Amino acid sequence: MVYIYCNAGMNALFAGLQFQTATLVHMSPVLIVALQNIGGAAGNMVCVNNVVAACATTGTIGNGGKIIKSNAQPCLIYCLISIAVLGGMILLGVDPLGLAAAAG
Repeated sequence: MVYIYCNAGMNALFAGLQFQTATLVHMSPVLIVALQNIGGAAGNMVCVNNVVAACATTGTIGNGGKIIKSNAQPCLIYCLISIAVLGGMILLGVDPLGLAAAAG
């Protein structure tokens, strides 16, 4: 079984797919990949595998639940701000590199 412990692995697997899908539906590929990157980073804040690894590294085994609970609220705030900013940019039609217009 393979686990992806970092956001870089998620980006390597899914960024191309997200980019192509965004291009096909005439959305800004850069913003869609940015949202995917932000989602992966937010998920790492509460990822059980990462929390267990951090607990083992710091010698605080058994505190994983406390760490996830303490990270849940900042994770939610981070997600809401990200959705507001990047989602708003998508709704306004912002395309930082003009890729959606070039594809259409």
